[in-house]
Amino acid sequence: MKLPGSVDQVWGKDYKFCPECGSDSAIRYLSEAVRRQVCDVNNGGCGFIRWNSPIPVVAGLVPFPAEYIGKGDGFDLEGANLELERFVDPVRTGVLLVRRAVEPFVGSWVLPGGHIEPGETPSSSCIRELFEETGVIGHFETSLNPCCPLPGKLNQVAMHMMVRPSGGTIKAGDDVSDARIFGINDIPEIPFTSHTKTLADYFDGLCGIIKGVRHY
Repeated sequence: MKLPGSVDQVWGKDYKFCPECGSDSAIRYLSEAVRRQVCDVNNGGCGFIRWNSPIPVVAGLVPFPAEYIGKGDGFDLEGANLELERFVDPVRTGVLLVRRAVEPFVGSWVLPGGHIEPGETPSSSCIRELFEETGVIGHFETSLNPCCPLPGKLNQVAMHMMVRPSGGTIKAGDDVSDARIFGINDIPEIPFTSHTKTLADYFDGLCGIIKGVRHY
């Protein structure tokens, strides 16, 4: 069995030169099993190790009552009935998606989210990204499974959470060209497997919730 990070998986782009000393001849892998580069001191290198740890990213599943499915740019949440009890049933709810305006996968629909800034918690980062990308004000509800590694060029660990909308006006913002509420029968193709799994689990009513068994 291959371990995560083994040579049959690509975790980001390999260095051709050591970023510390500039050597192009001392770069090697620590072992055949671990794709971690080192500037070999035994070959004239400086000893630099590229740990290549995955980058944590967040994404928010933001549910809405069914009557708001199809709403998008310009939809003012002021006065909307957004009580959580009204849309805990996935069959009768919609979710907010954004259309990417940047690579990778420009033009594709995904859950709102992004990178964690220094000093942020995952939940505060998710709420900030939600507002920056969609104009929606949200409150952290609960963490969702999965929190999974994403092998490939992105080299990321995705942390997903449910965020309850509480205000604002939907408007495409940073890094997105559109934001819209979709129902279960309208979900477009999504390029990120972790996002599709979270949505599938949610709409199937099988979404595992950290700290207790709770289904939506």
